[in-house]
Amino acid sequence: MDVELLFTCALVFALAVVQSLFGVGLLVFGTPCLLLAGMPFVDALYWLLPASFAISVVQIRHGRGELDSFKNEFIWFALPPAALALGGVLWLGADYDVRIPIGALLLLTAAVRVFPARAAELGAVLGQYRRTVLVVTGAIHGLTNMGGALLTILIPNLFASKEAIRANVAFAYLVFVGTQIVVLASVGFAGLSSEHLLSPAIALLAYWSVGQRVFARATAAAYGWALTALTTAFGLTLVGSALH
Repeated sequence: MDVELLFTCALVFALAVVQSLFGVGLLVFGTPCLLLAGMPFVDALYWLLPASFAISVVQIRHGRGELDSFKNEFIWFALPPAALALGGVLWLGADYDVRIPIGALLLLTAAVRVFPARAAELGAVLGQYRRTVLVVTGAIHGLTNMGGALLTILIPNLFASKEAIRANVAFAYLVFVGTQIVVLASVGFAGLSSEHLLSPAIALLAYWSVGQRVFARATAAAYGWALTALTTAFGLTLVGSALH
């Protein structure tokens, strides 16, 4: 196994543990990491999308009782802009770098989450404009593969329990990833290789061996603080990769 393949497999395993806990991680962290390592965007998709899809399916199976009407809103308002934006990237060569503004927004959100009163105010605003937020999230995900960053802002302000947060984020990611796979299929999966099939197996190994065990033992308070830390890490990763 060459060094590049070993690095990619190790990265998928580590980020699959993160996604096992929070419903996001593989795409938001994995995309900038693989791009910085010199991997083409579409090749990064082939590594990350199957792994993300596999984990999301298992998480939804565990938390299907936590899904509500949000899933219908997500399909109607986030899915179409995601498909159109990715189509633009693949067919028209359109591409936009939104890492700095999204990263700054994540850092601001993490700071707000430290203060419960401010977090409640943010939740009220996001709830009022959540359909607009979903449209923007879908477009950003199609363009950059990083819509999960905005999901970590929106969904924790709509749901209280760790189970509901993870299940609804996982559903959103499953819809996103499924849409991206369909779009990639429409161009014939150009560049897909047998190595890419390792990623879902690695992701499920990470989920069952580490991620789900940690999730089951985490208290609500610890989960909340960890989510704030994850939001901060997302923000720093996006800003840092943009400035590299």
